[in-house]
Amino acid sequence: MKEQKVDTRQRKISNIRFNKVLFTSILVCGIFISGIFYLWIYHGLRYGYEAERPSTETFETVSTEETITQEFIAREYYLKGIEFVFINLAEDGNGELDFRVLDSDGRIKANSEIAISSVTAGEWEFIPLRVRLKAGESYILEISAKDCSIPPYVLAREKGTVGENTVLTASGAETSLELLNAYGFAVSASRLERLLITVMLAVCLFGLWIFWNNEKWTAICKQNAWVKQIKDGIAAVLLVVQFVFMIPDIIYVLENTGFDPSWRYFLNVVNGTDLKFGRDIYFTYGPLGYLFYLMKLPGNTIEYWSGIVIWGIIFLFHLWMLLQLYRLYQKGKIHFWAITASVCCYLAGYYAPTRDNYLLYLMILAVVLWAKGAKNIVLIPNLLLLLMFFGKFSTFTSGFAFCILFCIFDVLFRKNWKSIWLFLPGIILMPVCYLVYCPSIKNLFEYVAGILKISSGWMLTMQFDSVLQPSEVRWLIILIACYVLLIIGNLWSNYKSSAAIIASCASMFFLYKYATTRHGLKVGIWLFAMLFSATILSIDWNVLFQKIGQRAKAVRKNQIIYYVCGTAMIMAVGCTGILEAHSLRSSMGYVKETLAAKMYHYTHLGENSIPEELVKENQLPDEILEAIGEHTVTVYPWRNGYGAVYPEWNMVWYPSVQNGNEYIPWLDGIVADWFCSEKASEKILLTNETIDHHIPYLENPLTWEAIRNNYEVEIISDDVCVLTQRKQKIEIEKLEKVGEQISSSNEAIVCPENADYVKIHLKLNLKGFIKKWLYHVGTVNMVLDCEDGSRIEGRSVIPNLESGFYLEKVPETLEELKQVINDNVSTSIMQIQLDGKGLEDYQENVTIEWYCLQ
Repeated sequence: MKEQKVDTRQRKISNIRFNKVLFTSILVCGIFISGIFYLWIYHGLRYGYEAERPSTETFETVSTEETITQEFIAREYYLKGIEFVFINLAEDGNGELDFRVLDSDGRIKANSEIAISSVTAGEWEFIPLRVRLKAGESYILEISAKDCSIPPYVLAREKGTVGENTVLTASGAETSLELLNAYGFAVSASRLERLLITVMLAVCLFGLWIFWNNEKWTAICKQNAWVKQIKDGIAAVLLVVQFVFMIPDIIYVLENTGFDPSWRYFLNVVNGTDLKFGRDIYFTYGPLGYLFYLMKLPGNTIEYWSGIVIWGIIFLFHLWMLLQLYRLYQKGKIHFWAITASVCCYLAGYYAPTRDNYLLYLMILAVVLWAKGAKNIVLIPNLLLLLMFFGKFSTFTSGFAFCILFCIFDVLFRKNWKSIWLFLPGIILMPVCYLVYCPSIKNLFEYVAGILKISSGWMLTMQFDSVLQPSEVRWLIILIACYVLLIIGNLWSNYKSSAAIIASCASMFFLYKYATTRHGLKVGIWLFAMLFSATILSIDWNVLFQKIGQRAKAVRKNQIIYYVCGTAMIMAVGCTGILEAHSLRSSMGYVKETLAAKMYHYTHLGENSIPEELVKENQLPDEILEAIGEHTVTVYPWRNGYGAVYPEWNMVWYPSVQNGNEYIPWLDGIVADWFCSEKASEKILLTNETIDHHIPYLENPLTWEAIRNNYEVEIISDDVCVLTQRKQKIEIEKLEKVGEQISSSNEAIVCPENADYVKIHLKLNLKGFIKKWLYHVGTVNMVLDCEDGSRIEGRSVIPNLESGFYLEKVPETLEELKQVINDNVSTSIMQIQLDGKGLEDYQENVTIEWYCLQ
């Protein structure tokens, strides 16, 4: 009798388990099918507003006295509104305009009314008409006027052969015209975006199913050898696919002679000179910085092919780590779903991989694998740190912060002091290697300190006010919430494995700052996707999955919490991947282009990185070339790419390479001293350009004064000029302080008659200090009113205002530059006004120092 009761109980338990498997299977399938319908059939995923306004240079008019009907073909699924241009509006403003969108059966899909008084004649007027349509089908737009003393006219034109509009009916008769309007559609998600989201949805649901039914899944894998073989094969294929997509295109082809291409060109030629970083050059990259933008040039054969070898070794490191990852998976230390989610999350946020972010990914992956038991890769993170230190310092600080935090938490969680060997040998080797490169402890200090100073100045001078859109703020909150949820879940399920995901917060924060200061959240998410794919592997999914269904009393007690925690963590990973795909709005065309370019460069390593088209398009006038001749020449402010166009030039380099990163008084002073020294070039090729709408020359006032005192204009041709060293340099005049005042930052600053020079001191308030480190400080503009009635305005470089500037109008054209430098003719500045969103981040009181010439 007792045995019968036991059997009955076991059957009941079996039925419950079966019902759970069936229920979760139906639930997962239902969610997946719903997702497929929403993405591929209903086309529910959309974003933005896109309207192409036609030209209004030539037009006809159509009266709204009688109803106008315009047939059109919907190009997308979601219409947000339509834009028109109206004229001949009644002065009394009486009446209304009625707009309707109808389907082919005459049913009203959307309608909107606007008052004539709210319409501006001759301007584009947006009419909200929110409705879901069927792309490719024909609809009818009706426009009519009601109670108008004078019916307005709407602009039209002769019907084109291509467009959305078809038949226009006015006064009850078909015409040869079409309305001059712009249909505002929300853009539907691309096929690749929907495909990536579908894959992430499938991965997430698959993870939930095996989590909810772990015993069943484990039994299936044990009882069927072919299931394990398929799993192993899929894991191997996924890792190979990730490697192919993840390795960056290491070859850089010079695009133009602009700002960024020019300093990238410099990195490839500097090691062929006797210049040393930390002694002669102060930049955010180091002597191995050329590896991040590797170019094959006529004079850098050794550097180029050594760079190819270094990258080849890095790729071998990556392959070795993937092999270790696969072995850990086979040993059961890394879950199959973790590999699947890791690879798919990376592909969901795929964009052209950057070299610096790739190295950071390898660093995190190496530490994660070491923590999982692959002790034979301890050398790799040390070498990567060493490479970052001499390559790109900001990447090094991110990687170093990750290693330090990992070591701290690994000691706290696992009492494992061996983690110090992941970075200590590399840190010890850094000063040793630098002293071999440049045998000076002073220069080693300046190499590190200089980069840190430049980075600090970058946060105050290279920011944009509008970086995050409202939708992007929501994305950011969701990403942070998902990441925090993963940390909390992993701490609760197995805190000993949490060191890596917590330490990764340091690198994630660096990405966040990089994105929210200047480059936008989409760039941050694109870079985040690669690092996130490594942190997924650090989570102990095995422990979480295995605790479901266990009979141990301690585990059974927390079954509901385990279910909730595991479900939330899996959904957080899936949500992150889906958000990556949606935010980047990937297109298949871009992916093909990226892979094709990478494949081409890897199969054409011997090609020159200076395209012939670039050389042809950047030819300078003959008179400019004659003026430069065989003299030493430098380029100001930044078009150093001309050195690639004219490799025969005798180019020399000032300490900041170009003026785009000397926005701190320290570096501005060093560059100014260089232009005053014997190292200075005999000629300067100068273009009258600035970035971010800075006030020309005042962005680096000390450098400007040095150039003004030591050079004169020799020749101007088109938009470039050549400055030559003065035979007799102008002596620097001494300044005497004549007064100091404290003024409100919002008030106009009137310049005293006896003042020739001014220094302005703005200090961050508490809010600004917090924003500097957690977001970014707003920009501050400066308006200069001059004695001749002219006005100069532009963005101000706040740190360099403390250096001061002469109260003279700076040149706005090359002709004015010649007058100022050669003829010493300039007008005085009478008043200074600061404005801009950034003023709220600085203390209200501004200290102003006035000086006169002795």
